[in-house]
Amino acid sequence: MTQNKQTDLAKFIGDLSMDHGKMKSLKAARSIDDIVEIGKRLGYHFTAVDFLRASAAEFPSLSDQEISELIYTKPEHWSWAFRYIAPWRALLMSMARTEQQPSTTWPS
Repeated sequence: MTQNKQTDLAKFIGDLSMDHGKMKSLKAARSIDDIVEIGKRLGYHFTAVDFLRASAAEFPSLSDQEISELIYTKPEHWSWAFRYIAPWRALLMSMARTEQQPSTTWPS
C-alpha cells in the first residue's frame, strides 16, 4: 500500500470514528467494496485490499469472541462493517454486540 493510500485509509477510519454523520453511512455497507465506495464518496482513496490488510493486522489482538462476531455477523446486519476495525468496534453499543449471537457453525 502506498503511503498516500495508507494515510487516506487511516484518515477515513479516524474521521468516521469522530463524525457520527459519516459513521452512520457504514450501516448501509454490505461488502468491503461498499466500504471502499463510501470512502470514495467521502473523498478518501484506498482499495478493498488496503482495507482488508488493515483489518487483518488487528487479528492477533482480537479475542475469540470478537473474531467470531466478525466471521459470523451477516453483512445484512447494520453493525457488520463496524466489526472490521478497532476504533469502529469500540463504538458499537454493548447491545449491538450481543444482538446477533454468532453461530457455532460455519455458514453454508
